[in-house]
Amino acid sequence: MRSSRAGFTLLEMMVVIIIITLLTGAAVAGLSLFLRDEGPRQAGAIVSQTFAQAKQLSAETRVLHFIKFENHPGGYGRMTVHKDINGNQFLDASDEHLATRDVVLPKGVTFDPKKMPSQGFVGIAPSGYTTGYVDIPSSTYEKKMRDLVVDGDIVLRTKGDTVALCIDVDPAAGKVRKFRLIATK
Repeated sequence: MRSSRAGFTLLEMMVVIIIITLLTGAAVAGLSLFLRDEGPRQAGAIVSQTFAQAKQLSAETRVLHFIKFENHPGGYGRMTVHKDINGNQFLDASDEHLATRDVVLPKGVTFDPKKMPSQGFVGIAPSGYTTGYVDIPSSTYEKKMRDLVVDGDIVLRTKGDTVALCIDVDPAAGKVRKFRLIATK
């Protein structure tokens, strides 16, 4: 006569454990990709917001404002906003540094030195016109993004150079048009 014991065999338990292990591994891999991209995405939003704030300040005060870009030795990018006090349309020591407008990018995200504005800053006029960098036309930007070429008016890089964020700036409007993440490794 057969006993009616309920339970799992060792083989069934091992199959369940293997399935759980595989699903956990896939979830961790997906999460790590998401987290890898989160810092640059957040940085793109921060750059866009900083441009909008500088443009608004410039329009309100009718004075040229600058956004200065620099990489901090601590491994992150930093932007500061300055008001062109002396009216010479060039960022210098006499211009007012608006300390309330210091912006730090997420740790591990820096400005690509080859794609930073040549003088280290961008000027935004009261009309919204932006100066101080070499503009890549939007059509060229779009083509490069389709071909996954890392380029833009401003480019951000992650620590270990795994991801690049390519930013397209509208020089006539003084704002970030769009940005796109490209995996570099």
